[in-house]
Amino acid sequence: MQVPPKKSFVVQKVAFLVFLVILGLGLCEYVVRQFKLAPEIFSQVSHLRFVDNIKMVYEYLPGTVVDGCVLNKQGFKDSDFVLEKAKDVVRIAMLGDSVVEGVFAPCKRSFSDQLEVLLNRKAVEIQPRLRYEVMNFGVGGYNLGAELEVLKEKVLPYKPDIVVLNLTHDDNAPFPGGNRFFVENNYNLTEQQQIDLVRKYVENRNSFARWFEKKILLKSKLYLFLVTRMGPLPKDKAVLSRERSSEGDLSDMQCVSRGFLEIQKLEKRHGFKFLICIHPGLLFFESENNLKFASLAKSFQFDYFHMIDYYRKSGASPESLQLKDHPNDTNHPNEFGHALIADAMFVELKKHGMIDSRL
Repeated sequence: MQVPPKKSFVVQKVAFLVFLVILGLGLCEYVVRQFKLAPEIFSQVSHLRFVDNIKMVYEYLPGTVVDGCVLNKQGFKDSDFVLEKAKDVVRIAMLGDSVVEGVFAPCKRSFSDQLEVLLNRKAVEIQPRLRYEVMNFGVGGYNLGAELEVLKEKVLPYKPDIVVLNLTHDDNAPFPGGNRFFVENNYNLTEQQQIDLVRKYVENRNSFARWFEKKILLKSKLYLFLVTRMGPLPKDKAVLSRERSSEGDLSDMQCVSRGFLEIQKLEKRHGFKFLICIHPGLLFFESENNLKFASLAKSFQFDYFHMIDYYRKSGASPESLQLKDHPNDTNHPNEFGHALIADAMFVELKKHGMIDSRL
């Protein structure tokens, strides 16, 4: 009787072990899926999708419907943007979160839209060929870090003459609202667990390990279960530590200060004029963060204003600015509130010499 070569026996043994490992992993995957032990998370939800940018996290899908309005080809609540700018056109880019986007506002009635109408109505009286384009780059849930990425990646190619950064009280948050990609199930995650998991979807490392994780591992419920149960791997902890230290946290303004510094450099390099509008809650209460934003803006010698001053001057009551269908919403103004913001923007742009003084 012939004895199989030792090498062949080893190969068979290794193959059998590999088979057992694959079988075991497959069984574990089945159990995790069957009993819904892993969080449900999707790379695309409704009008949102993940992007490979850890500061931006997600973007809107062009052509989808939000608040009854079709998003433009660039994924914003506005008309389609044209890259080439005509000679007699002044472009104003609006950066911000859901307030700028115009959540719950009717189509073409956000303050960006109303400001554009106001500017062009005034412009006709002094210079018929002059035209203003107010471009709405607002995305709900964005923080300053994400808004800065929008400025660099999506706004600057359109060569804006003026950039208006609209800040709300939570714009110093360390991470945009990636939790909207989760589906509620019987596996509750802490806020930090959600952030750590979202980072795995949007981290933009260019390596084989990153490719394998994104294309293979993140499709496995077993992997998601292990990640959320056991925490990040040691290598990932080091990466997260560096990212967190570079982003700052809710207790300080380091992330805002770094963002302002980068904007200052971009302002000098690209030659646009820059204005900050600080938006309060609709109960006319200026948060501590908003006061800090103003202090930092002043230290950077940025032009800025508090929208709360204009709300008060108008004589409007908080109730008159709130959405009737969303009475508990104290952040997003109704159409009348957007009109007040548009008027305030017009005054401030003129006050700081950013638009024709004859308007």
